[in-house]
Amino acid sequence: MMKWFNKLFAIALFVTIILIAGKLIVDNKKLESDSKYTIGLVTESNTRSFRYYYYFDYNVDGIQYSGLATPHSYKPSQVMGKRFYVRYYPPNPDNSEILFDHPVSDSVHAPPEGWGKLPLH
Repeated sequence: MMKWFNKLFAIALFVTIILIAGKLIVDNKKLESDSKYTIGLVTESNTRSFRYYYYFDYNVDGIQYSGLATPHSYKPSQVMGKRFYVRYYPPNPDNSEILFDHPVSDSVHAPPEGWGKLPLH
């Protein structure tokens, strides 16, 4: 009975991992094929297993969204409380990524619907 349960658990775990990986791939392809840009603010950080996790907030059409990022090369002192461009998928703005390589000054304000292209000057 226990071997059967272990085998079923292993299969369920494998299927779950495949589904999650598939969703991440599909979301990334959607983001690459159709995206807009807005400004996000890094609001919180956590450390787990020697990795930093950053939470950020951004607005699209007056609705606030939140995201999570795990960049490899940024420490909290470099990003906490700072603004960066955020790329999002217009039909589902929850599908987003913060662009830590593109900080935004406080004088720049995003239009409610975002920009069609990254507004680098």
